[in-house]
Amino acid sequence: PMVFGSFAEATAAAATLPDGQRVVSEYDEVRGVVNAGTIDQEQSIYAAVDYAKIRSYTGRGTRLRVVDPTGAHWWVRKGTDADNGGTLLKDGSGRSWGREFSGAVNVIWFGASPGSANDSSSAIQAAIDSLATNNDTVTGGYIFVPAGRYRVGKTISMRGIHPDKLSSLMLVGEGLHNTVLEALPGFVGATIVDIDLQHYCGLQDIHLLGGLGSDVYVAHGLKITGGSHHTLIRVFCQNATSSAFLFKDNFMLTMQGCRAKGGDYGFNFEGFHTSLSVDNCYAVTNRNAGWYIRDVCYSTFKSCASDFGILGYDIGNVSSVAFIGCGAESTQRSAFRLIASSESDATSLMK
Repeated sequence: PMVFGSFAEATAAAATLPDGQRVVSEYDEVRGVVNAGTIDQEQSIYAAVDYAKIRSYTGRGTRLRVVDPTGAHWWVRKGTDADNGGTLLKDGSGRSWGREFSGAVNVIWFGASPGSANDSSSAIQAAIDSLATNNDTVTGGYIFVPAGRYRVGKTISMRGIHPDKLSSLMLVGEGLHNTVLEALPGFVGATIVDIDLQHYCGLQDIHLLGGLGSDVYVAHGLKITGGSHHTLIRVFCQNATSSAFLFKDNFMLTMQGCRAKGGDYGFNFEGFHTSLSVDNCYAVTNRNAGWYIRDVCYSTFKSCASDFGILGYDIGNVSSVAFIGCGAESTQRSAFRLIASSESDATSLMK
């Protein structure tokens, strides 16, 4: 085998080979050299050490090995699709390269930086947007956010382009105290994560932090408007000026092991909701009520709690809603307050 002193030397040597031969190359991260030899009747393989090498590449290769912060990955030619910054890249000849992987996309592939003071919101958004949501054969997927504290400067949208909004996007971390999205000063938007008129979306094992101490930069940690079959598992929303969790017009929502700390309300259900399943969720130190529940029917709240607020549960205009093993402690006023107006009695659910 031949030994080249640089990637450029190996690429130049490969360009002189007859058709049907390839350079088999491996980047040695310790010595910084490329070991290469030739084999007949196989496709070309080259080595690269970062995205810039692919973006400037104009050679004949069909597979590239790229080292990024998550390790070494192989990339293959993918026609001329657009560069998305993490799973598809354009080279110097306008050709596309696709990352070979299975399972979730990783936000670090797109430039998210845990532990950095830099804004990771665009990188996280790019990871979400990289997943195809435009057909029923394969739509959406998992977006993995490894453990760490990510500073974010604008709202992250769980959005898709499926005609029926069947986006099926799931943002997954490594624990509600381990994966943290923290709002930066000057945050653009009202909420850290927004799910608007989508279906089958959710979050798992993530902490949404609106700020520290009295420096709070968002109205809500998470806002879900419309749609159905959303899933929240072990999501922690902390420090918001209004509601830690804000729900509007939800259908078939499932929540398990979520936590809301701070804000006027912990869990705020506005608009109309039906068929909610809420299990083992906790609101604490909310300025008004841990739970604000309005216009909800055919739903179950099980083993939930609210502590250290003015009200535990502020409930109005509900029908066929069960509270099983729920409680509130150290409230300044009522643990449970139930309200129905004459307008509600005459025109809505309370009849």
